[in-house]
Amino acid sequence: MQLDNRQCARNFWFNSENRVKSVMRLFNRLSAAKADHTSTRLNPVASIQRDASATAFTLLDAVLARRIERDGPKGIMKSAVRMYSQSFEDSILSEIFHRIHPQPQTFVEIGVEDGNECNTRLLLELGWTGLWVEGDPTSAAAARQNFAREIGAGKLKVIEAFVSPENINEVLIDGNVGDNIGFLSVDVDMHTHHIWRAIKTKAEVTCIEYNAGVPPEVDWCVPLDGPEIWAGDNYFGASLKHLETLGRSKSQRLVGCDLMGVNAFFVDQDKAGDHFHERDDAAFHHEPPRFPLAAMPCGHPRAIRR
Repeated sequence: MQLDNRQCARNFWFNSENRVKSVMRLFNRLSAAKADHTSTRLNPVASIQRDASATAFTLLDAVLARRIERDGPKGIMKSAVRMYSQSFEDSILSEIFHRIHPQPQTFVEIGVEDGNECNTRLLLELGWTGLWVEGDPTSAAAARQNFAREIGAGKLKVIEAFVSPENINEVLIDGNVGDNIGFLSVDVDMHTHHIWRAIKTKAEVTCIEYNAGVPPEVDWCVPLDGPEIWAGDNYFGASLKHLETLGRSKSQRLVGCDLMGVNAFFVDQDKAGDHFHERDDAAFHHEPPRFPLAAMPCGHPRAIRR
């Protein structure tokens, strides 16, 4: 089924969005609560924070447990931990790379902001080399400053560019990206899918943002002649079904999605072998939008480069 009406994406949200409202209400209460230092009663801020964390982790643990039970040993989501990624991509990539050992250990990430929270910062610290592409001048400058050591050592290159299907391959050439890389990550909100389609460089593993608000059976995407800038609503990108089909055309197999309903993960067909679940379709792997869980506390605060 092919739909091109933007209302398709705007009208289809899943019940899971409502399931996390209780979590968000608890966190929102934190801003209104005031510590009563003169009272012997429990500090309300601490009480609310404890309740919020308990509720969020209970929900997350339940979702993760169901996923592990369904997917078995060949699932890609085995733990909900992260170092620098937003939606547990660090955990998923670690699981994938443990199985297929990509070569070369090079990456390209398009859309990194200042580099502190992205999908490849951990890879960089593990010895990988690569290219970051960021369209916002301020963010690109901050990334260069924050990771000047890696840039100086020749491990990282940062290019400021607002990418499009027309210029993406030129940008990659400017970044000295070869014909083959180990990992590609694309997250530019509105036209992520069009940019992925245009990229000629072959990646062994790919992470692509999808629109989880579109039902898994629906093949839908924002047309290339549509808006270039995301308005912050659910009219953006492409459905998981659309990306599944696009991935097949690039010999990339869909192997799963993160629990938040943010990113889909693809592995080169030749490398995938029997390392992943036999189901490689959107109907099986689709995760509904659970975006508020990405904001929940998860261990110590992320180390920030400045």
